[in-house]
Amino acid sequence: MKKLITLLFVFCGYAIGITSFSNTASASSEVTPALTKIDWIGNTYYKNVLEHGNIKRLKYNTFNTDLFNVSGTKNGEPIRTDIEPIYFGETSKGLVNNTDEEQTFSVPSFSKSVAYSKSTSISKNANFGLGKVTIPLLNEISATVNTSSSDTNTETETITITSPSQSVKVPPHKTYGVKVYLNRIKYTGQFKLKASTWRNYEKITATVVRRVPTGHHTGYIDEKITYPIDYAYYKNPANFEENGVNYSSNSTSLEDAQEKYKNGTLRTTLSLEGDGEYTIENGTDFHVVIYDMSNNRIIEQYNR
Repeated sequence: MKKLITLLFVFCGYAIGITSFSNTASASSEVTPALTKIDWIGNTYYKNVLEHGNIKRLKYNTFNTDLFNVSGTKNGEPIRTDIEPIYFGETSKGLVNNTDEEQTFSVPSFSKSVAYSKSTSISKNANFGLGKVTIPLLNEISATVNTSSSDTNTETETITITSPSQSVKVPPHKTYGVKVYLNRIKYTGQFKLKASTWRNYEKITATVVRRVPTGHHTGYIDEKITYPIDYAYYKNPANFEENGVNYSSNSTSLEDAQEKYKNGTLRTTLSLEGDGEYTIENGTDFHVVIYDMSNNRIIEQYNR
């Protein structure tokens, strides 16, 4: 026989024996999802407050991942590192001016397939276990961050790039060559992640086993006890801090939270914060080298 009971826990504001019990996600060397941290908070509240009288065992806590919105922002400016330029093409026979006057030649464009990559990785405190989120990082470039894995997430895209045509002035009786390169640039930087609940208040449902006397025998039933997470906070705020769960509410005390919960005005938000790193490799401009083909002397070089 199963029975569903929702209690408001008005009695939580009164004197109840508190045992010493703590579960801390940050103490583990393993990556801990957000919901596991909140489960530990719920477990602590159960041991400290609920486990008394006929309530004999906690089966599990329920807190839905859909209650979180995950967002990310760039943290500061990236560091730019130039990479070996990619050779694109050159004039095969050169630009030959056999006249006595300076002439202007048009160099055709060159095309090449180039692979660009974007890599992201998160630190342990950002492993929320809440799936993927897209973050704008560099100009119009965004990257996908996986908050459910500490492995590096790499996205690679191959696109065809065409260099612009060049106009080159060649002096009389000279032959110039033109080489075109694509400047590949590597950017490394950091980002911040935040997972926040989006409802007005958050509750934990604890499924427990309650002992029920029935004459000469003792029966046991499953019972669901629902309470605002505010109660767990005011009983042990240090447990939130140790597990990296930020608490924000319009309540100021346990009694205030109980009163606001009863009249429907309790407003609470939970959030977790983390960080990570990203690397972006892309091409931003072309490097043009104009040289004298008779002696390979560089006449001019520029980016465009």
